Amino acid sequence: MRKFVIMSDLNSFLSAQNVAITGDKGRAVVDSIVSGNPLGLLVRNIPASGLIQPVAETPDATNAFTPLADNPQDYESFSISKNTGGVVYGLSGYNSSNNPLFIQIHNSDILPVSGSIPTILIYAYPKNNFYWDGSKFGMHMSSGITWCSSITGPSYTPDTTTSGSVWVNLIYK
Repeated sequence: MRKFVIMSDLNSFLSAQNVAITGDKGRAVVDSIVSGNPLGLLVRNIPASGLIQPVAETPDATNAFTPLADNPQDYESFSISKNTGGVVYGLSGYNSSNNPLFIQIHNSDILPVSGSIPTILIYAYPKNNFYWDGSKFGMHMSSGITWCSSITGPSYTPDTTTSGSVWVNLIYK
């Protein structure tokens, strides 16, 4: 039978393990282990009050966690944003044509062939902005990240009449 430790008992559990915990830039760090097994510590950041401390994300001045952008200089029909696996976090763009288009994101490191099925599909009204938000975790692409405009939604169909009429800023890592 498993024994569960409730929040009010956690501080006594920590002291029974005899582990010293200190704060380091918003993280709980085990300073030293006098005795006991630190692997038994499931939660290491509970103050004496028994309430869970809030965790805040802090900005990073490096590009270690900051996404990159495929930001074009002009209107395009497609772009290979990344030719290896990655994560799409979002995109925004503008359809400058007089026709509605579908903006497709494919898990591919090349321009898809006609009939390819997209991973992400966005409807772009004529002469209008569009966007897609992948939220905090984004959408993983194992092969690459390629976006393209299409005249059909469920599969890729290139169109020469609207060629080069889309501006897309794709955010990825």
